[in-house]
Amino acid sequence: GLFASLLAGFPGPVLAFWRALFAGVALAPMIRRPQWSLRLVPMVLAFAAMNYTYLTALVEADPACAIWMQHTSPGWVPAWITNSSRPSSVGTSIVAPSTACE
Repeated sequence: GLFASLLAGFPGPVLAFWRALFAGVALAPMIRRPQWSLRLVPMVLAFAAMNYTYLTALVEADPACAIWMQHTSPGWVPAWITNSSRPSSVGTSIVAPSTACE
């Protein structure tokens, strides 16, 4: 889209930083009483990791593949969790989603 063409020269981590910053600025006024809790740390780390990996994939790989992986991830995660109980299939369940767009 428009933003992708304007930001095409920036690396993934820079885009992830600015995306998270603008999202925080836009959403901050909607918080009634902000409260910080130690339970938020894993959520913040998971969001940062997701943001970093997704935007890096958009920049360094085929954007259609990155978007397809993001939209099908609700199906890949249960499959990975189910298969991870069997040691022989752990490697397959990790590699399968990443090779789907080649």
